[in-house]
Amino acid sequence: MRLTTDTPKNNLEMALNLFYVKDEEVWVRGYGKNGADISLFDMSRGLTRWNCPYVDLDISDDSFSMMMAEWLWEDVESFEHVLALLYQAAWVCAELREHLKQFEDTGLTPEEIKAPFTEDAMINLAAQALGVDPSRLRELAEADKDGRVVVLPCKVGDTVWANLDGMRHTRKCVIEFVNIGSHVTTIVFSTVDGLREQYGVNPSSFGKTVFLTREEAEKALQEMEGKKDG
Repeated sequence: MRLTTDTPKNNLEMALNLFYVKDEEVWVRGYGKNGADISLFDMSRGLTRWNCPYVDLDISDDSFSMMMAEWLWEDVESFEHVLALLYQAAWVCAELREHLKQFEDTGLTPEEIKAPFTEDAMINLAAQALGVDPSRLRELAEADKDGRVVVLPCKVGDTVWANLDGMRHTRKCVIEFVNIGSHVTTIVFSTVDGLREQYGVNPSSFGKTVFLTREEAEKALQEMEGKKDG
């Protein structure tokens, strides 16, 4: 049974998820105004204001945390000690919950963690992390092993910038289609400024004569012109 949830539906789930971490800060579920969540700092400051009016609360969060640590040494029957104990227990529970949540998010059982990692377990874990179906990940791994996977530098519809055929200036282009053959992959694109001219290059041309940004293309063109002038 999963223990962590961001939407507790009963008293047990509420108790197990009462303290949690958000934006690197501990929060308390349901103890704010009108049943809203509240940060541990704000809740503790409010309790201090109501019960310890002698305390100057115009202090930083770090100074407030230090005060809570010091109050742990107060009389165990004092309000200060009880609040400091609650404060410490809250951040400990929140920290432990986040570690448990990370484990439960993997989808693995304690038995699977204890056992040696099998290929299936590792693929399932990687698929969970990448957000893909395990069978799809296995299919891609097998294809890559056989040399059947081609990683393209762009996709159809992307805008690229080209310096081709002695162009004196960088041309804006759009990727039309990709032809993946048995031995050769050709990326076909057309210019979008002036006459619609079509070109085909292989993926290795990217970074040399075809670029993903105009700035990269213009810099390469300038460097090429500089070499000619030299």
